[in-house]
Amino acid sequence: ARATEHNRGLVLAMALESGLKLVAMLAVGAFVAFGLPDAAPVATAQASSPAAGGGFVPLMLLGALAMAILPHQFHVGFVEGREERHLHTARWLFPLYLVLIALPVLPLAIAGEAALGALGVPADLYVLALPLSEGAEGMALLAFLGGLSAATGMLILATLTLSVMIGNHWLTPLRLRGGWRAGEGDLRGAVVRQRRFGIAVLLAAAWAYSRMLGENEA
Repeated sequence: ARATEHNRGLVLAMALESGLKLVAMLAVGAFVAFGLPDAAPVATAQASSPAAGGGFVPLMLLGALAMAILPHQFHVGFVEGREERHLHTARWLFPLYLVLIALPVLPLAIAGEAALGALGVPADLYVLALPLSEGAEGMALLAFLGGLSAATGMLILATLTLSVMIGNHWLTPLRLRGGWRAGEGDLRGAVVRQRRFGIAVLLAAAWAYSRMLGENEA
């Protein structure tokens, strides 16, 4: 860990996982669009019903807010941006990325509802279940790796970002009130330790929350 908030290695890792996620999503979308022609008419009729789009607007609103509110999005978009030219690139590259990764969503939902909805398969598993139902294990593996990289990247970056926020806005003010002063020397080690403490607290809280959800579902 480093005392500075900038971590170029982390940004590179996030860029790689974002690329893998985009490739996997587009590949599965192409597979569904060109490999499952029989499911399209039934699914189109289902998707055109009034009930099918009832939650579309709230989901779009949540997605738009997430771009600026979620900690990992804020960190990459603002904290890691060092030069003005990065902002100019992000102004067209980020919307383009969102458009490309959203293209397969409707075909996947339509084909999944038509082919797997009656079987009780959750919609979250359509990306994996559709290739597996057609015997395309390689495509399912690619979809799994894309989802795994996305989940891992979000977990790591969100945890690190929240640990920085906890250190800057909670732990450091409390320690300053307790007599911790910048004139005491090199404080980088103390800053790193308090961020590690924040990471440990976040992971423990997430584990406890998952256990609580599991007990409630049982």
